[in-house]
Amino acid sequence: MSQVHTTYLRQLPAVDEVLRHPRVQTWMTQWPRSTVTAAVRQVLQGCRQTILQTTDVAALEASALSLPVILPQIQAQLEKAQAYRLQRLINATGVIVHTNLGRSLLAPTAVAHLQEVAQSYSNLEYDLQGGERGERSAHIEAYLTALTGAEAALVVGVVGLAALLAVSPLPQRPTPTATSPAEDAGAALPKANDLTLAQPAGEVLVGLTVRPAHPGHNQLLLHLLPLEGEQAAARLPVALEVAGRTITPQPCGPACRQATATLHGGETIRVVVDGPGGGTASFRLPRLPAPDGAALLALAQRRMHTLRTVSLTERLSWGAGATSARYQMEAPNHLRILTAGGAETVIIGETRYGRDTRSKPWKVDHDFPVTPAPAYVWDYFTPPVAPKVIGSQPIGGHPTRIVAFFGRSGQVPVWFRLWVDQAGLVRRGQMLAQGHFMDHAYHGFDAPTTIQPPPR
Repeated sequence: MSQVHTTYLRQLPAVDEVLRHPRVQTWMTQWPRSTVTAAVRQVLQGCRQTILQTTDVAALEASALSLPVILPQIQAQLEKAQAYRLQRLINATGVIVHTNLGRSLLAPTAVAHLQEVAQSYSNLEYDLQGGERGERSAHIEAYLTALTGAEAALVVGVVGLAALLAVSPLPQRPTPTATSPAEDAGAALPKANDLTLAQPAGEVLVGLTVRPAHPGHNQLLLHLLPLEGEQAAARLPVALEVAGRTITPQPCGPACRQATATLHGGETIRVVVDGPGGGTASFRLPRLPAPDGAALLALAQRRMHTLRTVSLTERLSWGAGATSARYQMEAPNHLRILTAGGAETVIIGETRYGRDTRSKPWKVDHDFPVTPAPAYVWDYFTPPVAPKVIGSQPIGGHPTRIVAFFGRSGQVPVWFRLWVDQAGLVRRGQMLAQGHFMDHAYHGFDAPTTIQPPPR
Protein backbone atom coordinates (compact mmCIF):
# COMPACT_ATOMS: atom_id res chain seq x y z
CA MET A 1 0.00 0.00 0.00
CA SER A 2 1.49 3.35 -1.07
CA GLN A 3 1.26 6.64 0.75
CA VAL A 4 -1.24 7.78 -1.91
CA HIS A 5 -3.45 4.80 -1.13
CA THR A 6 -3.23 5.77 2.54
CA THR A 7 -4.28 9.32 1.68
CA TYR A 8 -7.41 8.18 -0.14
CA LEU A 9 -8.26 5.65 2.56
CA ARG A 10 -8.15 8.42 5.14
CA GLN A 11 -10.59 10.47 3.05
CA LEU A 12 -13.33 7.88 3.43
CA PRO A 13 -15.97 8.90 5.98
CA ALA A 14 -16.11 7.07 9.28
CA VAL A 15 -18.97 4.70 10.11
CA ASP A 16 -20.35 6.98 12.82
CA GLU A 17 -20.27 9.97 10.44
CA VAL A 18 -22.34 8.05 7.90
CA LEU A 19 -24.81 6.86 10.55
CA ARG A 20 -25.41 10.46 11.66
CA HIS A 21 -26.45 11.55 8.18
CA PRO A 22 -30.18 12.51 8.01
CA ARG A 23 -30.79 10.21 5.05
CA VAL A 24 -29.33 7.27 6.95
CA GLN A 25 -31.37 8.17 10.02
CA THR A 26 -34.48 7.86 7.83
CA TRP A 27 -33.44 4.38 6.74
CA MET A 28 -33.32 3.32 10.37
CA THR A 29 -37.09 3.77 10.52
CA GLN A 30 -37.41 1.21 7.70
CA TRP A 31 -34.71 -1.28 8.70
CA PRO A 32 -33.14 -2.29 12.03
CA ARG A 33 -30.13 -0.20 13.06
CA SER A 34 -27.95 -3.31 12.99
CA THR A 35 -28.92 -3.94 9.35
CA VAL A 36 -28.15 -0.35 8.33
CA THR A 37 -24.84 -0.41 10.20
CA ALA A 38 -23.86 -3.67 8.51
CA ALA A 39 -24.66 -2.17 5.09
CA VAL A 40 -22.59 0.93 5.88
CA ARG A 41 -19.62 -1.19 6.96
CA GLN A 42 -19.92 -3.40 3.88
CA VAL A 43 -19.98 -0.45 1.46
CA LEU A 44 -17.06 1.28 3.19
CA GLN A 45 -15.09 -1.97 3.08
CA GLY A 46 -15.83 -2.20 -0.64
CA CYS A 47 -14.55 1.36 -1.09
CA ARG A 48 -11.35 0.46 0.76
CA GLN A 49 -10.84 -2.57 -1.49
CA THR A 50 -11.42 -0.42 -4.58
CA ILE A 51 -8.77 2.04 -3.43
CA LEU A 52 -6.24 -0.67 -2.56
CA GLN A 53 -6.73 -2.48 -5.88
CA THR A 54 -6.48 0.69 -7.98
CA THR A 55 -2.96 1.67 -9.06
CA ASP A 56 -4.08 4.40 -11.46
CA VAL A 57 -3.94 7.72 -9.58
CA ALA A 58 -6.21 9.36 -12.14
CA ALA A 59 -8.84 6.71 -11.43
CA LEU A 60 -8.46 7.30 -7.69
CA GLU A 61 -8.98 11.03 -8.13
CA ALA A 62 -12.02 10.41 -10.33
CA SER A 63 -13.60 7.96 -7.88
CA ALA A 64 -14.60 10.72 -5.42
CA LEU A 65 -15.67 8.30 -2.71
CA SER A 66 -17.47 10.95 -0.67
CA LEU A 67 -20.78 10.75 1.18
CA PRO A 68 -22.94 11.80 -1.82
CA VAL A 69 -21.41 8.93 -3.80
CA ILE A 70 -21.48 6.36 -0.99
CA LEU A 71 -25.06 6.92 0.21
CA PRO A 72 -26.75 5.51 -2.94
CA GLN A 73 -24.50 2.44 -2.66
CA ILE A 74 -25.66 1.89 0.92
CA GLN A 75 -29.32 2.23 -0.10
CA ALA A 76 -28.79 -0.25 -2.94
CA GLN A 77 -27.14 -2.66 -0.49
CA LEU A 78 -30.11 -2.41 1.90
CA GLU A 79 -32.63 -2.99 -0.89
CA LYS A 80 -30.59 -5.89 -2.25
CA ALA A 81 -30.47 -7.56 1.17
CA GLN A 82 -34.27 -7.42 1.41
CA ALA A 83 -34.96 -8.56 -2.16
CA TYR A 84 -36.03 -12.10 -3.08
CA ARG A 85 -33.28 -14.14 -4.74
CA LEU A 86 -35.46 -16.28 -7.04
CA GLN A 87 -36.76 -14.50 -10.15
CA ARG A 88 -38.95 -15.45 -13.09
CA LEU A 89 -37.03 -16.25 -16.30
CA ILE A 90 -37.88 -17.19 -19.87
CA ASN A 91 -36.45 -20.56 -20.93
CA ALA A 92 -35.24 -20.08 -24.51
CA THR A 93 -32.65 -22.88 -24.38
CA GLY A 94 -34.82 -25.54 -26.01
CA VAL A 95 -34.29 -27.83 -22.98
CA ILE A 96 -37.60 -28.47 -21.25
CA VAL A 97 -36.25 -30.07 -18.05
CA HIS A 98 -33.42 -27.60 -17.34
CA THR A 99 -31.60 -28.05 -14.02
CA ASN A 100 -30.16 -24.49 -14.00
CA LEU A 101 -33.62 -22.99 -14.59
CA GLY A 102 -35.55 -24.94 -11.97
CA ARG A 103 -36.11 -28.21 -13.88
CA SER A 104 -39.79 -28.91 -14.70
CA LEU A 105 -42.56 -26.40 -14.18
CA LEU A 106 -45.18 -27.20 -11.58
CA ALA A 107 -48.75 -27.74 -12.72
CA PRO A 108 -51.18 -24.95 -11.77
CA THR A 109 -53.03 -27.27 -9.40
CA ALA A 110 -49.75 -28.18 -7.66
CA VAL A 111 -48.85 -24.48 -7.33
CA ALA A 112 -52.26 -23.73 -5.84
CA HIS A 113 -51.94 -26.61 -3.35
CA LEU A 114 -48.38 -25.55 -2.42
CA GLN A 115 -49.55 -22.00 -1.77
CA GLU A 116 -52.45 -23.25 0.36
CA VAL A 117 -50.28 -25.56 2.48
CA ALA A 118 -47.33 -23.14 2.79
CA GLN A 119 -49.58 -20.55 4.43
CA SER A 120 -50.22 -22.89 7.37
CA TYR A 121 -48.60 -25.67 9.38
CA SER A 122 -48.41 -29.06 7.64
CA ASN A 123 -47.70 -32.76 8.18
CA LEU A 124 -44.24 -32.50 6.60
CA GLU A 125 -42.71 -34.93 9.14
CA TYR A 126 -45.82 -36.16 10.93
CA ASP A 127 -47.68 -39.45 10.38
CA LEU A 128 -51.38 -38.55 10.62
CA GLN A 129 -52.53 -42.19 10.69
CA GLY A 130 -50.06 -43.33 13.32
CA GLY A 131 -50.24 -40.11 15.33
CA GLU A 132 -46.46 -39.89 15.64
CA ARG A 133 -43.37 -38.39 14.00
CA GLY A 134 -42.94 -39.48 10.40
CA GLU A 135 -40.46 -39.13 7.52
CA ARG A 136 -40.70 -36.39 4.90
CA SER A 137 -39.63 -38.91 2.23
CA ALA A 138 -42.87 -40.85 2.86
CA HIS A 139 -44.77 -38.25 0.82
CA ILE A 140 -42.95 -39.23 -2.40
CA GLU A 141 -41.98 -42.82 -1.59
CA ALA A 142 -45.01 -44.39 -3.27
CA TYR A 143 -44.59 -42.28 -6.41
CA LEU A 144 -40.86 -43.09 -6.79
CA THR A 145 -41.50 -46.78 -6.19
CA ALA A 146 -44.15 -46.79 -8.90
CA LEU A 147 -41.87 -44.93 -11.33
CA THR A 148 -38.70 -46.95 -10.78
CA GLY A 149 -39.99 -50.34 -9.66
CA ALA A 150 -37.46 -50.26 -6.83
CA GLU A 151 -38.05 -51.20 -3.21
CA ALA A 152 -39.07 -48.42 -0.88
CA ALA A 153 -35.89 -48.72 1.24
CA LEU A 154 -33.71 -48.34 -1.84
CA VAL A 155 -35.64 -45.28 -2.98
CA VAL A 156 -35.23 -43.61 0.41
CA GLY A 157 -31.50 -44.46 0.40
CA VAL A 158 -31.01 -42.89 -3.04
CA VAL A 159 -32.81 -39.71 -1.95
CA GLY A 160 -30.60 -39.50 1.15
CA LEU A 161 -27.42 -40.02 -0.88
CA ALA A 162 -28.45 -37.30 -3.32
CA ALA A 163 -28.94 -34.88 -0.43
CA LEU A 164 -25.52 -35.78 0.99
CA LEU A 165 -23.78 -35.21 -2.35
CA ALA A 166 -25.57 -31.90 -2.74
CA VAL A 167 -23.90 -30.48 0.36
CA SER A 168 -20.62 -32.44 0.10
CA PRO A 169 -19.87 -33.23 -3.56
CA LEU A 170 -17.18 -35.63 -4.63
CA PRO A 171 -13.90 -34.04 -5.75
CA GLN A 172 -13.90 -33.22 -9.43
CA ARG A 173 -11.28 -34.75 -11.68
CA PRO A 174 -8.78 -32.29 -13.13
CA THR A 175 -9.84 -31.03 -16.53
CA PRO A 176 -7.16 -31.57 -19.18
CA THR A 177 -5.91 -28.34 -20.72
CA ALA A 178 -3.74 -27.48 -23.66
CA THR A 179 -2.27 -24.48 -21.88
CA SER A 180 1.31 -25.04 -20.81
CA PRO A 181 2.77 -23.51 -17.62
CA ALA A 182 4.71 -20.99 -19.72
CA GLU A 183 1.41 -19.59 -21.02
CA ASP A 184 0.03 -18.69 -17.61
CA ALA A 185 -0.73 -15.02 -16.94
CA GLY A 186 2.13 -14.86 -14.41
CA ALA A 187 4.66 -16.75 -16.52
CA ALA A 188 7.04 -13.78 -16.72
CA LEU A 189 6.91 -12.93 -13.01
CA PRO A 190 10.11 -13.56 -11.04
CA LYS A 191 10.99 -16.46 -8.79
CA ALA A 192 13.61 -16.89 -6.09
CA ASN A 193 17.20 -16.43 -7.38
CA ASP A 194 16.09 -14.56 -10.53
CA LEU A 195 17.31 -11.08 -11.37
CA THR A 196 14.27 -8.84 -11.79
CA LEU A 197 14.03 -5.16 -12.70
CA ALA A 198 11.27 -2.85 -13.91
CA GLN A 199 10.96 0.41 -15.83
CA PRO A 200 8.08 2.30 -17.45
CA ALA A 201 7.85 2.42 -21.24
CA GLY A 202 5.52 5.38 -21.60
CA GLU A 203 2.34 4.34 -19.78
CA VAL A 204 3.26 0.63 -19.91
CA LEU A 205 5.11 -0.99 -17.01
CA VAL A 206 7.77 -3.44 -18.20
CA GLY A 207 9.06 -6.03 -15.73
CA LEU A 208 12.25 -7.74 -16.91
CA THR A 209 13.28 -11.04 -15.35
CA VAL A 210 16.60 -12.70 -16.21
CA ARG A 211 16.87 -16.43 -15.54
CA PRO A 212 19.14 -17.96 -14.25
CA ALA A 213 21.01 -14.60 -14.20
CA HIS A 214 24.46 -16.14 -14.57
CA PRO A 215 27.04 -15.50 -17.32
CA GLY A 216 26.10 -17.45 -20.42
CA HIS A 217 22.76 -18.54 -21.86
CA ASN A 218 19.79 -16.81 -20.17
CA GLN A 219 16.07 -16.57 -20.58
CA LEU A 220 14.64 -13.04 -20.77
CA LEU A 221 11.04 -12.74 -19.56
CA LEU A 222 9.01 -9.57 -20.06
CA HIS A 223 5.84 -8.86 -18.05
CA LEU A 224 3.84 -6.03 -19.68
CA LEU A 225 1.24 -4.01 -17.78
CA PRO A 226 -0.55 -1.25 -19.72
CA LEU A 227 -3.14 0.90 -18.02
CA GLU A 228 -5.90 -1.20 -19.60
CA GLY A 229 -4.70 -4.40 -17.89
CA GLU A 230 -2.94 -7.65 -18.73
CA GLN A 231 -5.35 -8.75 -21.46
CA ALA A 232 -4.68 -5.53 -23.38
CA ALA A 233 -0.97 -6.35 -23.32
CA ALA A 234 -1.57 -9.15 -25.83
CA ARG A 235 -2.10 -6.54 -28.55
CA LEU A 236 1.10 -4.60 -27.86
CA PRO A 237 3.93 -4.86 -30.44
CA VAL A 238 7.21 -5.30 -28.55
CA ALA A 239 10.81 -5.16 -29.76
CA LEU A 240 13.83 -6.19 -27.70
CA GLU A 241 17.41 -4.98 -28.04
CA VAL A 242 20.28 -6.60 -26.16
CA ALA A 243 23.63 -4.81 -26.38
CA GLY A 244 22.53 -3.24 -29.66
CA ARG A 245 21.34 -6.53 -31.16
CA THR A 246 17.65 -6.85 -32.00
CA ILE A 247 15.80 -9.94 -30.75
CA THR A 248 12.18 -10.76 -31.49
CA PRO A 249 10.46 -11.86 -28.25
CA GLN A 250 7.81 -14.58 -28.47
CA PRO A 251 4.43 -14.49 -26.68
CA CYS A 252 4.11 -16.72 -23.61
CA GLY A 253 0.78 -15.38 -22.36
CA PRO A 254 -1.31 -12.19 -22.74
CA ALA A 255 1.14 -10.10 -20.70
CA CYS A 256 4.22 -12.27 -21.28
CA ARG A 257 7.03 -12.17 -23.86
CA GLN A 258 10.14 -14.32 -23.79
CA ALA A 259 13.50 -14.56 -25.56
CA THR A 260 16.94 -15.99 -24.97
CA ALA A 261 20.32 -14.27 -25.03
CA THR A 262 23.93 -14.85 -24.07
CA LEU A 263 24.82 -12.42 -21.29
CA HIS A 264 28.01 -11.54 -19.42
CA GLY A 265 26.75 -8.68 -17.22
CA GLY A 266 26.84 -4.95 -17.87
CA GLU A 267 24.71 -5.12 -21.03
CA THR A 268 22.01 -2.56 -21.82
CA ILE A 269 18.62 -4.05 -22.63
CA ARG A 270 16.03 -1.85 -24.34
CA VAL A 271 12.36 -2.80 -24.57
CA VAL A 272 10.41 -0.81 -27.15
CA VAL A 273 6.62 -0.93 -26.77
CA ASP A 274 4.75 0.44 -29.80
CA GLY A 275 1.20 1.65 -29.95
CA PRO A 276 -0.73 4.29 -27.98
CA GLY A 277 0.77 4.90 -24.56
CA GLY A 278 3.95 3.01 -25.43
CA GLY A 279 7.58 4.01 -25.12
CA THR A 280 11.02 2.61 -24.38
CA ALA A 281 12.23 1.02 -21.15
CA SER A 282 16.01 0.82 -20.73
CA PHE A 283 17.77 -1.57 -18.32
CA ARG A 284 21.46 -1.63 -17.43
CA LEU A 285 22.28 -5.11 -16.13
CA PRO A 286 24.58 -5.45 -13.11
CA ARG A 287 27.47 -7.87 -13.07
CA LEU A 288 26.34 -11.48 -13.15
CA PRO A 289 25.58 -13.16 -10.89
CA ALA A 290 24.31 -10.19 -8.88
CA PRO A 291 25.01 -10.45 -5.13
CA ASP A 292 22.13 -11.60 -2.93
CA GLY A 293 20.35 -8.60 -1.41
CA ALA A 294 18.45 -10.28 1.43
CA ALA A 295 20.89 -9.14 4.13
CA LEU A 296 20.93 -5.53 2.88
CA LEU A 297 17.13 -5.46 2.72
CA ALA A 298 16.88 -6.89 6.25
CA LEU A 299 19.32 -4.22 7.50
CA ALA A 300 17.17 -1.50 5.94
CA GLN A 301 14.01 -2.93 7.48
CA ARG A 302 15.52 -3.03 10.96
CA ARG A 303 16.96 0.47 10.79
CA MET A 304 13.96 2.20 9.22
CA HIS A 305 11.57 0.68 11.73
CA THR A 306 13.60 1.93 14.71
CA LEU A 307 13.11 5.56 13.62
CA ARG A 308 10.86 7.75 15.70
CA THR A 309 10.37 10.36 12.97
CA VAL A 310 11.02 10.47 9.24
CA SER A 311 9.91 12.65 6.32
CA LEU A 312 9.61 11.93 2.62
CA THR A 313 8.88 13.69 -0.63
CA GLU A 314 6.84 11.68 -3.09
CA ARG A 315 6.58 11.98 -6.85
CA LEU A 316 3.92 9.83 -8.44
CA SER A 317 3.52 9.39 -12.20
CA TRP A 318 1.26 7.23 -14.35
CA GLY A 319 2.98 7.97 -17.67
CA ALA A 320 0.60 10.66 -18.89
CA GLY A 321 0.90 12.91 -15.84
CA ALA A 322 2.37 13.27 -12.38
CA THR A 323 1.65 14.61 -8.92
CA SER A 324 3.61 15.07 -5.72
CA ALA A 325 3.15 15.15 -1.96
CA ARG A 326 5.12 15.60 1.25
CA TYR A 327 4.80 13.34 4.29
CA GLN A 328 5.91 13.54 7.91
CA MET A 329 5.63 10.50 10.16
CA GLU A 330 6.00 10.31 13.91
CA ALA A 331 5.77 7.19 16.06
CA PRO A 332 3.56 5.57 17.08
CA ASN A 333 0.71 6.64 14.76
CA HIS A 334 0.97 10.30 13.74
CA LEU A 335 1.06 11.44 10.12
CA ARG A 336 0.96 14.75 8.24
CA ILE A 337 0.37 14.93 4.46
CA LEU A 338 0.51 17.96 2.16
CA THR A 339 -0.35 17.37 -1.50
CA ALA A 340 0.71 19.48 -4.48
CA GLY A 341 -2.89 20.63 -4.87
CA GLY A 342 -2.90 22.13 -1.39
CA ALA A 343 -4.90 19.48 0.44
CA GLU A 344 -3.75 18.77 3.99
CA THR A 345 -4.29 15.77 6.22
CA VAL A 346 -3.25 15.25 9.83
CA ILE A 347 -3.79 11.86 11.46
CA ILE A 348 -3.48 11.35 15.20
CA GLY A 349 -4.29 7.77 16.13
CA GLU A 350 -7.97 7.18 15.31
CA THR A 351 -8.69 10.82 14.45
CA ARG A 352 -8.20 12.38 11.03
CA TYR A 353 -8.20 16.12 10.30
CA GLY A 354 -8.48 17.16 6.68
CA ARG A 355 -9.07 20.16 4.46
CA ASP A 356 -9.00 20.60 0.68
CA THR A 357 -6.99 23.85 0.76
CA ARG A 358 -5.41 26.08 3.37
CA SER A 359 -8.34 28.48 3.08
CA LYS A 360 -10.91 25.82 3.98
CA PRO A 361 -11.85 24.83 7.55
CA TRP A 362 -10.62 21.55 8.97
CA LYS A 363 -12.98 18.56 9.01
CA VAL A 364 -12.64 16.02 11.79
CA ASP A 365 -13.35 12.32 11.39
CA HIS A 366 -13.16 9.73 14.15
CA ASP A 367 -13.10 5.96 14.45
CA PHE A 368 -10.44 5.39 11.80
CA PRO A 369 -8.22 2.30 11.84
CA VAL A 370 -4.97 3.14 13.57
CA THR A 371 -2.05 3.08 11.13
CA PRO A 372 1.38 2.47 12.67
CA ALA A 373 4.01 5.09 11.86
CA PRO A 374 6.57 5.17 10.50
CA ALA A 375 5.41 2.73 7.79
CA TYR A 376 6.85 2.28 4.32
CA VAL A 377 5.40 1.30 0.99
CA TRP A 378 7.37 -1.95 0.75
CA ASP A 379 5.91 -3.14 4.07
CA TYR A 380 2.66 -4.04 2.32
CA PHE A 381 4.12 -6.31 -0.39
CA THR A 382 5.61 -9.31 1.35
CA PRO A 383 7.51 -11.54 1.21
CA PRO A 384 10.19 -9.91 -0.95
CA VAL A 385 11.11 -12.07 -3.95
CA ALA A 386 14.57 -12.27 -5.54
CA PRO A 387 16.31 -9.37 -3.73
CA LYS A 388 19.60 -8.57 -5.52
CA VAL A 389 22.22 -5.85 -5.08
CA ILE A 390 22.37 -4.24 -8.53
CA GLY A 391 24.82 -1.38 -7.99
CA SER A 392 25.77 1.68 -5.95
CA GLN A 393 25.07 5.41 -6.17
CA PRO A 394 25.59 8.41 -3.89
CA ILE A 395 22.35 10.07 -2.75
CA GLY A 396 22.71 13.54 -1.23
CA GLY A 397 26.39 12.90 -0.61
CA HIS A 398 25.73 9.56 1.12
CA PRO A 399 27.12 6.38 -0.51
CA THR A 400 24.34 3.83 -1.05
CA ARG A 401 23.90 0.34 -2.41
CA ILE A 402 20.85 -0.40 -4.52
CA VAL A 403 18.72 -3.47 -3.77
CA ALA A 404 16.05 -4.51 -6.27
CA PHE A 405 13.27 -6.98 -5.51
CA PHE A 406 9.71 -8.00 -6.36
CA GLY A 407 6.57 -8.16 -4.22
CA ARG A 408 2.84 -8.84 -4.49
CA SER A 409 -0.31 -7.80 -2.71
CA GLY A 410 -3.05 -10.16 -3.82
CA GLN A 411 -2.84 -10.18 -7.60
CA VAL A 412 -0.98 -6.86 -7.86
CA PRO A 413 2.67 -7.31 -8.99
CA VAL A 414 5.10 -4.61 -7.85
CA TRP A 415 8.82 -3.97 -8.37
CA PHE A 416 10.98 -2.08 -5.87
CA ARG A 417 14.40 -0.47 -5.65
CA LEU A 418 15.84 0.88 -2.40
CA TRP A 419 18.98 3.01 -2.08
CA VAL A 420 20.41 1.97 1.32
CA ASP A 421 23.32 3.75 3.05
CA GLN A 422 25.93 2.17 5.28
CA ALA A 423 23.79 2.67 8.41
CA GLY A 424 20.78 0.96 6.81
CA LEU A 425 18.85 4.17 6.18
CA VAL A 426 16.85 4.18 2.94
CA ARG A 427 17.73 7.42 1.19
CA ARG A 428 15.55 6.78 -1.84
CA GLY A 429 12.83 4.28 -2.71
CA GLN A 430 11.16 3.40 -5.97
CA MET A 431 7.95 1.45 -6.46
CA LEU A 432 6.67 0.49 -9.90
CA ALA A 433 3.22 -1.03 -10.48
CA GLN A 434 0.57 -0.81 -13.17
CA GLY A 435 -0.08 2.91 -13.83
CA HIS A 436 1.77 3.71 -10.60
CA PHE A 437 5.37 4.88 -10.96
CA MET A 438 6.41 6.25 -7.58
CA ASP A 439 9.64 7.75 -6.27
CA HIS A 440 10.30 8.55 -2.59
CA ALA A 441 13.12 10.72 -1.25
CA TYR A 442 13.60 10.10 2.49
CA HIS A 443 15.06 12.67 4.90
CA GLY A 444 14.67 14.06 8.41
CA PHE A 445 15.61 10.77 10.07
CA ASP A 446 14.79 11.13 13.79
CA ALA A 447 14.57 14.90 13.35
CA PRO A 448 12.76 16.82 16.12
CA THR A 449 9.22 16.67 14.75
CA THR A 450 5.94 16.89 16.66
CA ILE A 451 2.69 16.27 14.84
CA GLN A 452 -0.25 17.73 16.72
CA PRO A 453 -3.96 18.31 15.97
CA PRO A 454 -4.37 21.49 13.93
CA PRO A 455 -5.92 24.57 15.55
CA ARG A 456 -9.66 24.86 14.87
